[in-house]
Amino acid sequence: MKKNYTQKIVIKKLECADLHKNALNSFNRYQLTTHVKYLKDGTFHCKAERFEENWDQNKKEKIVEYLRKCLEAGGVVIGAFNENKEIIGFASLGHLLFGKNKEYIELSYLHVSNEYRNHGIGRKMFELCCEYAKQKSAKNFT
Repeated sequence: MKKNYTQKIVIKKLECADLHKNALNSFNRYQLTTHVKYLKDGTFHCKAERFEENWDQNKKEKIVEYLRKCLEAGGVVIGAFNENKEIIGFASLGHLLFGKNKEYIELSYLHVSNEYRNHGIGRKMFELCCEYAKQKSAKNFT
């Protein structure tokens, strides 16, 4: 049974200073997938498909670099921190509106470290992204 972390988590808008090279060192991307949903003929179907996903240190550093560039370009990055001030969740929102009516904005990342999932942290970060998207006049994410 997982602990209830929500009282100890700080979620805030990040600045470049928060995103040093090793900012995601303790982030645990591990995910086991056993089923996938797919769209066929306008209907969603589910099929058994098993795979594991994780990030190595090189991948984490590339993501930090991407998040810094997002901030430098005018985007928004939200971070969730544990009691040890380690990043245990993050979300990034692009800076450009696009689409025919300029109503879309890119939500490029929304991740919570494996051991902190299912406590509403991702939902809270998503809600903050929604607020920032509205401030930018976006109506939808991609």
